[in-house]
Amino acid sequence: MSSLLKDEVYAATGIEPFVGLLNHPGDIDPGNKLIIDELPLDYSILEEIDYVYPANNAYFAYMTRGCVNKCKFCAVPKLEPQYCDYINLKNRIEFTDKRFGARKDLLLLDNNVLASKCYDQIIDEIKECGFGTGATYTPPNEYDVTINNLKDSFPMKYHPINDKEFFMNRDYIGKHWNRKFIRAVQAVLNSTKGKIGRGVDFFEEAFGRDIDEFMKILWMPETFIIYRRIYDADLRNRLADRYTTVTKHDCDLTNEWWEKFKALPPDKLEKAKAIIALNKFKDGDFVCDDKEINDVLAYYKITRDDTENNQ
Repeated sequence: MSSLLKDEVYAATGIEPFVGLLNHPGDIDPGNKLIIDELPLDYSILEEIDYVYPANNAYFAYMTRGCVNKCKFCAVPKLEPQYCDYINLKNRIEFTDKRFGARKDLLLLDNNVLASKCYDQIIDEIKECGFGTGATYTPPNEYDVTINNLKDSFPMKYHPINDKEFFMNRDYIGKHWNRKFIRAVQAVLNSTKGKIGRGVDFFEEAFGRDIDEFMKILWMPETFIIYRRIYDADLRNRLADRYTTVTKHDCDLTNEWWEKFKALPPDKLEKAKAIIALNKFKDGDFVCDDKEINDVLAYYKITRDDTENNQ
């Protein structure tokens, strides 16, 4: 839409839209070497929708872009202004097979593949990828696909049963995670009774409306996560139609904590995060003689029992 209705989008949003394909390094972020148009697709999206997509067992790809014709009735010259004779298919299929399992069909979305000077090469590559006369399809082993994805991308914690170092203990944690983050996700599931309902509102309440809110929840004191309605005035106001019960214990300690957390100078913030990441907040569990940091850490000592006893 931004390519076809550039002026209308700008008038409605004040945002200058990008026109055309994102098919060069640095199209969005100067210096970034990624070519967005060539990034592999996330087929897991098809498992998250509320209906069965008709082509749910197909590879989606382009092997050319654009069109050599400039028909007045067609939007392609604006959407894909430069014709590209060839785009690699094999690498994308290999990635998809590894990440999501093999697909039965191949759905090419090219506008005019017949105009390509590499037409013979394209046909040969399609055959090489398994889509030739007499080809058969073997469904993937879903268990193997799942295990590979766990090894590659599971963000939190799992027990690698074939790893000699961690087979006899439960101490393995992914490099982007820590004990506090893991506990935070458990606290979210605790507060939702282990169920993440359908709908954007439900998800955003549980995990945040964007990456910044998600990170805030990960660093948030556990009790504030479980009893969000009691401790978070902003959340109560935003979801007032859902949170209709008012109690004398309702407060705004969540935002009080957050302001102090954000206000820490960079060096103190890093020290505070190092302590918080261990997820041990009882007296004697950590040593810190900095008043600003201790003021922040005090919120992590508020327990679920404290909350339950005050209700």
